[in-house]
Amino acid sequence: MNGVWNASLGMVCLLVVAAFGSAQDDPLPLARVVADRLQTIEDDLETDGDARKARRAATELFDRVIAVTPLDRPGPILDVAIARRRIRLVERASQQDRQSLFSFLRRSPNLSAALCFGLDSADSPQGAIGVLQVLRREHGERLERFANLTAAICIVRDKGAPRRDSATVPELFAHYAGREKRMFFGVRNLPVQLLVHVVDVAVSPGEMRWALARYGGDSNVGERYNDVPYDDAHFYQGAAKKIDSHGYTLQNLRKYGGICSDQGFFASQVGKSIGVPAVASAGRAGQVGHCWVGYFEGRGRTVGWNFLVGRYTEYRTVRGWVRDYNGRNVPEGRIAVLDALIGTTPKRRRTADALVDAAKRIRSLRRGKKQLPGTLGAAGELDAPRTPTVDAELAFVQGAVDRSVACLRGWEHVAILARTRTIDEKVIAQWANALGRVCGRDYPDFSAAILTDLIRGVADTSRQATLWRKARRYFRRRPDVAAELAMQEARLWEKAKKPAKAHAIYKTIIEKHANDGGFVLDALARARALLEKNKRHDLVPKLYATAWGKARQPEPSAVRKASNWYRIARAYADICDDYGMEKTAKKVRRKIKSVIG
Repeated sequence: MNGVWNASLGMVCLLVVAAFGSAQDDPLPLARVVADRLQTIEDDLETDGDARKARRAATELFDRVIAVTPLDRPGPILDVAIARRRIRLVERASQQDRQSLFSFLRRSPNLSAALCFGLDSADSPQGAIGVLQVLRREHGERLERFANLTAAICIVRDKGAPRRDSATVPELFAHYAGREKRMFFGVRNLPVQLLVHVVDVAVSPGEMRWALARYGGDSNVGERYNDVPYDDAHFYQGAAKKIDSHGYTLQNLRKYGGICSDQGFFASQVGKSIGVPAVASAGRAGQVGHCWVGYFEGRGRTVGWNFLVGRYTEYRTVRGWVRDYNGRNVPEGRIAVLDALIGTTPKRRRTADALVDAAKRIRSLRRGKKQLPGTLGAAGELDAPRTPTVDAELAFVQGAVDRSVACLRGWEHVAILARTRTIDEKVIAQWANALGRVCGRDYPDFSAAILTDLIRGVADTSRQATLWRKARRYFRRRPDVAAELAMQEARLWEKAKKPAKAHAIYKTIIEKHANDGGFVLDALARARALLEKNKRHDLVPKLYATAWGKARQPEPSAVRKASNWYRIARAYADICDDYGMEKTAKKVRRKIKSVIG
């Protein structure tokens, strides 16, 4: 009996050992393997402070992860992308601060991700670290609760305050975090890309508190544009601005008034002070430049940017430009497309950015003619590892924009591939169609900017010209956009040594768009150069006479010299002098004097 029992017990033990051994031999899930390796890399960095070694190890792991991770389960790519960005950020810190800073960021995963993915190529990582260190001393672990707010402040103030009397970094944080419940959209859940248009406020803490006390909870920030009385004497007679003899504050602007740029500044700063993303936007029609306000509007279920308040009818079809916190003039459309961030989760947005990181890494390997390393030996890997091809690169970008239409880095990556002639015409057409489908109608300025790079990527001149014409028809309701696309086609024909075709397009622009924007002056100059190059000097004065005849005379104002009518007239008079047409030149100048004064 004992023998039988012992034999049975031995068999059970063998079965248990076999089962246990089998389980141990099975590959571990991919996410767990990646997490374990990341922990080792980050533990080492926290211990020895060697950020360069950590960066190399994280990049090697990233290469392995992008080689084997399925696109429908991109979690490991996101995890490594965040860690890699965090390590690269810490590497910019001083040697004595690295370990402490890294430990803090590691304990603050939301802040870490918000900051690392919020920084772009125009930002200063060292400057952002400096701002973060100031906030850490003041608020410590509280920053993680306000992760997006903290990241936005670090990004906006990386190069210092916009004005001498602007709120300091601690004052900014205190205003928004300390009055969170009074902020119209709050400050915790707004994406960083929208919050930067809140915390780039350029007025003093006192003005911010005044705006919040007077306008807090206002759902229609755009109407504040009209709270600034228009300084008619300055605009129409050129008198000194009333505000110039007083301090330039929100309170004084409301009392003494200003012109459109002051109205845009006032409304945008009020919006920022009460927690509403807002910008001052400007554009130029045929008459004169103008400034209006753009603000993030939330009424009922409608949420998104509104760029219509203060934008007179003649500017509804003119491209607006915004001076951002880095001092760059960016198209209004690049900000408008941020509407699409609403309704997406932070994880989805960050995954989109991580997939673009993967695409960029593949591009780097592909251009360096390097291969991705082997597998991780984990369950959940692709059956066959990826290779660094253009198709793989595009697949990652496709995954990014599928998750977030407002993943600007994704669209811009495709534009780079087109501009460098890395993708063929068929692929360009596919992406152009996708762009038009998801962005074209709602975000025409953004779509046109990306589309321009895509079309330039078509090598064949005739086929590229066909695409320019199709694009112009698509944007026919935006004459300024259509005219700029026409200019692209004309330059194409110039480059192709087809001056007659280029001149015909320039002439069409001059005849149809003399009142739509300053680009008509560029079209005139290029058309003139073509005529003179081809010895058709006799047509140059006629060309300018035609343009001047189609331009509308400006309304009386102190800035009417910025109108197309005036600028074309001046150029026409000078050309008449050059061509010995003194009588005509004098006649044109008399007309200018009678209108302009």
